[in-house]
Amino acid sequence: MYKTALLGLLASSPVSAQLNSLAQAAGLQYFGTTVDNGYLSDEAYKALADDTEEFGQLVPENGQKWDSTEPSNGQFSYEKADVVPDLAKKNGQILRCHALTWHSQLPSWVSGGSFSKEELTTIIEAHISNVVGHYKGDCYAWDVVNEAIGDDGNWRDSVFYQTLGTDYLAISFNAARKADPDAKLYYNDYNLEGNGAKTERALELVKIVQDAGAPIDGVGFQGHLIVGQTPSRSNLATVLKRFTAINVEVAYTELDIRHSSVPASESALKTQGDDFANVVGSCLDVEGCVGVTVWGVSDKYSWVPDTFSGAGEALIYNDQYEKKPAWTSISSLLAAAATGSSKASSVEASSVVATAEATSVEATSVVATAEATSVEATSVVATAEATSVAPIVETAAPATTLETRTKPAVSISEAVSAPEPTSLIVTPFLNNTATQTTLEIRTSAAAPIASAVNGDDEYEGDEDCEEEGEEAGEDAGEDEDYEDDEDCEDEEEQPEPFPTYAVPGNSTTPINGTVPYNSQAPVSEAAAASVTESPTVRVPIIRHSSSAYYPWNTQPAASNPSVPAPTGTAPSAPIGTGTTELVKHYYQCGGRNWDGPTQCEEPYVCEEHNEWYHQCV
Repeated sequence: MYKTALLGLLASSPVSAQLNSLAQAAGLQYFGTTVDNGYLSDEAYKALADDTEEFGQLVPENGQKWDSTEPSNGQFSYEKADVVPDLAKKNGQILRCHALTWHSQLPSWVSGGSFSKEELTTIIEAHISNVVGHYKGDCYAWDVVNEAIGDDGNWRDSVFYQTLGTDYLAISFNAARKADPDAKLYYNDYNLEGNGAKTERALELVKIVQDAGAPIDGVGFQGHLIVGQTPSRSNLATVLKRFTAINVEVAYTELDIRHSSVPASESALKTQGDDFANVVGSCLDVEGCVGVTVWGVSDKYSWVPDTFSGAGEALIYNDQYEKKPAWTSISSLLAAAATGSSKASSVEASSVVATAEATSVEATSVVATAEATSVEATSVVATAEATSVAPIVETAAPATTLETRTKPAVSISEAVSAPEPTSLIVTPFLNNTATQTTLEIRTSAAAPIASAVNGDDEYEGDEDCEEEGEEAGEDAGEDEDYEDDEDCEDEEEQPEPFPTYAVPGNSTTPINGTVPYNSQAPVSEAAAASVTESPTVRVPIIRHSSSAYYPWNTQPAASNPSVPAPTGTAPSAPIGTGTTELVKHYYQCGGRNWDGPTQCEEPYVCEEHNEWYHQCV
């Protein structure tokens, strides 16, 4: 009923629809955000995080990582880890859990340990068993393995890979499935969007896990991108389809698109909106793409400024919690997709099908007909694959409570209506009729750590992450233990344009939006504005997690598209010589035009990632 009413409003008049509601009406499972404990004391931040029509899914930014949940060998703590899961449960939002086996934010007893294969296997299995078991029934999906691939496409040299090789991948996925058979299990990484060496290795990773007989259900594209250097919509969709072709679902899991310099100009903000629309649009174009998560509620608490010198404003709300042109671009795209025509038999050029008659969406200048469709504002490049339109099959969503989440069986041959966005989200799982019960009281079993494993009894913590957190905490007045975890991720190594990405001029045409930057007007800013009423309304299929049961795409994986590298003449300034100040772990220490410090704190060394960016690693 809610969805029918929403579609009717979208088709007839400007409405105040929000992103999760629009995403579900357009066929996605959710539009979500990451949330961090320390920021929830900010009332405006919490109000947005609580808004289930804006964000239907939450991800804990830091609380579930290894250094928080098992700071000492075999000693588990969930006081901080439970904050965001409890918030999602209270609000009836989908919970996406993050992250289990990752080289960063490890306690020193793991990262600095010297283990045999048997010992480290036991440690991994015990950690995952305890943590995933603690949240059994709560998590829609887990990022089981995070960032196992280096930026050059080689395997990352972590304690896990050094000891176990690629065997740790299957060990981790098997342990997670054993601890929670219903959770979707993901591999999650950044810089997969460019379809380069790292993408190839990620495809290999999926096949390694599958060939080992271990379960892997999805691949998360983090989506830490740069304004004007984001791949085109069709190129992004091509990469996503390479993964759905090998029977895993995909999602954008940590989306932000940063400006290389701030404050951003009006033109740059419009380009950022185009880039966000391309990313979200590519998810709509691929049947196995289930949702989009932005990596932060607002620019006020983004990890980007502390990591990339001079960069920022990477999210869809500014630091005053005002909607940016990026918000308008996304809402416009989703609203147009939600109000498609039932007469259209395919979606050509990876574009948005609108109503039976010509339809104008002023906010993004989308013009479409039932016969021929084009998206002028986003300059979408055509793709070869047509997307069929199936009739909607209404199904009644079962009544749910905060204690019980029911997952009804669905047929892969039928389309299923989206659940009501203001209620607890019901996630259909194929071939699974069992009721999933959320534990009212979570319990933590003692970890079966072998006595032969030696570890520090006291938590020394991740020193560099703590130092960065303390600095951020002093600046923001927030909990120092939960500040900008992504300062400790290795995507910080890539502020430069990725060589496989499209030329900035090839991304999109700036959106000629009608909504001013600081406007708080309802979704006349969204695509719903001026959508004309149609006799019939196509309700698109909602996508379901299905990788374990049904291949989204049985066609052979597409070959890598030829994507030109960014062009232009590099400035002639020399590589910076720096100062005597010491640079912390994961911070910039050199590069062309860099005039900051170049000496790293011990034991770190300044490593060149490209001529523009050197980092202490």
